[in-house]
Amino acid sequence: MVGQRGTTESIDTWSGMLYASADGDRLVPYKTKYRVSAIAYHDYGLVDPTEIRNLSKSSLYEISTGEIYMSFKINEQFREEARQGARGTSYRILLVPHGVTMDQFDTLKQAKALGVLLGGAGIGPP
Repeated sequence: MVGQRGTTESIDTWSGMLYASADGDRLVPYKTKYRVSAIAYHDYGLVDPTEIRNLSKSSLYEISTGEIYMSFKINEQFREEARQGARGTSYRILLVPHGVTMDQFDTLKQAKALGVLLGGAGIGPP
């Protein structure tokens, strides 16, 4: 599940919070080696999606049973793209190895090189 809160607000006044959720029950087998996070970005089809830079990223969350809800703020690049009319946000769930932090990568290609597993993906607002 992916999406945005505040869909009726203008991009300039909107708090910029996005959210995603993951089914923790399906992720429990990965619990000892990974934590879960989510990313969002605009994919214009101009470059390999694994090379898109400046991903908006959630924090890392411990894997547990039940639904895992992750909220995160958009970055300035995302906000500027939205101001210019970008729509159809790409969302992705990531399994991040213990010891790897979200600031260690700027693209999905870099994340994969660090052992990050790419999970479910979707497209939603904004």
